[in-house]
Amino acid sequence: MDKVRYLLKCFKSVEWSGPAWYSHVKDENGFPSIVTLEYFHPLDLGTASNTDWDGEDLMKIYSKLRKKYPEIGKSWVQGNIHSHHGMGAFFSGTDIQQCEDGANENFYYSLVVSTKAGKELHCGVSYPDQFGQIHIVEFEDIEVEENTTYDKEWKTQADFIKKNKKPETTSINLWQRGKYNNAGQATLFGTSQPKNQPKQSKQERYEEHIDWLSYNGSYGLNSQQQETMYDWQLFDEFDDIQLEYEKGKITKNTRDKKLKKLGVDEYGRPLLTK
Repeated sequence: MDKVRYLLKCFKSVEWSGPAWYSHVKDENGFPSIVTLEYFHPLDLGTASNTDWDGEDLMKIYSKLRKKYPEIGKSWVQGNIHSHHGMGAFFSGTDIQQCEDGANENFYYSLVVSTKAGKELHCGVSYPDQFGQIHIVEFEDIEVEENTTYDKEWKTQADFIKKNKKPETTSINLWQRGKYNNAGQATLFGTSQPKNQPKQSKQERYEEHIDWLSYNGSYGLNSQQQETMYDWQLFDEFDDIQLEYEKGKITKNTRDKKLKKLGVDEYGRPLLTK
């Protein structure tokens, strides 16, 4: 946990991620009852709303890690860890898709960390059943063992991902007809939800929308505009327009015209005024 806090402090507004290794104790039915994060290694420093590490980078250090931690690949199973910095820890649609992709018979664990009070940690496990159906279970109880330590490798790893940070590309629209564009942790609507996950209610979408806006939506806005963008009525109308577009009922051009008339951009932020 000290290492998590160290990296969150180093990168207060940028997401980072990497492989993580977990040990688990299984119950009589073969399901994990106690899961422990044993070690993780950051490999990517992304953007304010996206991070994705490369398996090739892991292979470059895998032998060295196995020598230091022989439990890797044996009693420790590989999963993932990534940050939401100040946004709050939760599973976005992108995270859920990653859990689906990583699901295996020995279980795939994913941990999201954040500095937001009350939403510092969120973890879950994914696995396929005997019919090949993927299940994702999000944990309710997460305990933190406090043990103040510092390891000089933390700084080495932080410096490495900072040095190897990929150049940021031009921001693109998070919406595409009929699917979610994997551009980051954004508000999700309608068919963006995986098939085996219940669709979000409007209230849930609003809360996730607010989380996204809280760290990525107020740039360039004055105080009055920042206050306006959290308004429920504004979100309600924005949400309906996006759902129409997501379901293919209106074209992108029509959607943009409606959003402009509403006074917001495609992310639900009030349009900038001169």
